[in-house]
Amino acid sequence: EITWSFANLKEYFDRDWEENKDNPDTKSISYETLLKRLERAISIVFLSAEQEWKRYYDSRKGPSNPEVKYCSNCYQIMGVDLIVDSNNHPRVIEVNGQPSMALSKNSNDHYSVTKYSMINDYVNMIFNPISVAQDLENDLSDLDDQKLVSALRQSDMEYLLDYKRERAFQGGWRPVYPNVEHKKLHTSFLKLQKMTTQRKRVHDILMALEKQAAA
Repeated sequence: EITWSFANLKEYFDRDWEENKDNPDTKSISYETLLKRLERAISIVFLSAEQEWKRYYDSRKGPSNPEVKYCSNCYQIMGVDLIVDSNNHPRVIEVNGQPSMALSKNSNDHYSVTKYSMINDYVNMIFNPISVAQDLENDLSDLDDQKLVSALRQSDMEYLLDYKRERAFQGGWRPVYPNVEHKKLHTSFLKLQKMTTQRKRVHDILMALEKQAAA
């Protein structure tokens, strides 16, 4: 087959890991470890682009571009192509802002079923009418650093509401950021990016909320 299903991929990596895990020189990894490495690689790509996307968006706002407006309900699906090297480390090849949603000729094969499932989970995550405001308020009130919470702006709270809603209804999606398992990497990387004080506050709160959810 040209493409594998996730089940095929899992079977291959887990079988290889079981056969080689006792070898001290093995480069084999489990399927779950592979997914975590994929998360790390993808998250760094998008965090790298964050400031440039913001600069581009801000440069297009204003009276001279009235068609450019903030859209609180706008989302974009982006496709990330990766390869895995001989050491089982993923490498990002490209990011596609308009990935194909076309199905294969056989609507029941794993390629089409995966896309059906992805779109279903996407719609459920984005357009679920259930309110998460009270849950977010409760979570924020449980954080140790209330000065951090009190410094949040309205736009920060709107972002956190989106985060909370997405996390509650993520279905088969895996979050790459925020992700408490990659906290050290993301914090160090954002420091290199010279994040603003407000961005650091939001990052710290996101990591604290992720830690709460994982407890």
